[in-house]
Amino acid sequence: MMGPNAVENSDACDDKINHITEEVDPILKRKVFLYHLHVHSGYKDGDRCNGDYGRQRCETSVSARSPTWMHGSAGKTFTYAWKVFLDPSFKVSGAFCHLHQIKLDGTGAGNPNLTLTARADVRLENNETVLAKVPLASFKGVWVQIREKVQYNKNGCLEFTAHRIKDGYLLMSYKGCDVKLDNGGVMIRPKFGFYRSV
Repeated sequence: MMGPNAVENSDACDDKINHITEEVDPILKRKVFLYHLHVHSGYKDGDRCNGDYGRQRCETSVSARSPTWMHGSAGKTFTYAWKVFLDPSFKVSGAFCHLHQIKLDGTGAGNPNLTLTARADVRLENNETVLAKVPLASFKGVWVQIREKVQYNKNGCLEFTAHRIKDGYLLMSYKGCDVKLDNGGVMIRPKFGFYRSV
């Protein structure tokens, strides 16, 4: 759906297993994608077979080879919606553990502009400024519906909500403008899944 190069993981190296699988979820009663990262005695996944074992990645994302209507740029508005389930045994890592990113594309792009990051809490951050947060325990063992409307611009607008699916409870939200979501013409793209330090 997102085109070639949409998956970023370690399938081609390391343990030679699929890091994204599909199964019917017993709660939702529908097929879902499972994202797998491994750290255990004597072994851990790295970052896309590049020899970096200080971080791990298992993401799907818009790329330069995705359909052009998916490419973010100044003046465009997109709405993204997805569901997240963190296993009750899910453990965060030291420096960062992104569940979602909006990132500038190209060489030297640097840190993502917007992240949903798990630490002791789950934080929505814009260039490391915390916009909203909720305890990590609120995301564990339950399905969460996330909706994010972004207007890409130097002073862009963002509407973000995360609802617990079983009862509709609003876990976290943010609505505001003056959110930096542009970098002067280079493609901006969303990423979904895990990117973490180990």
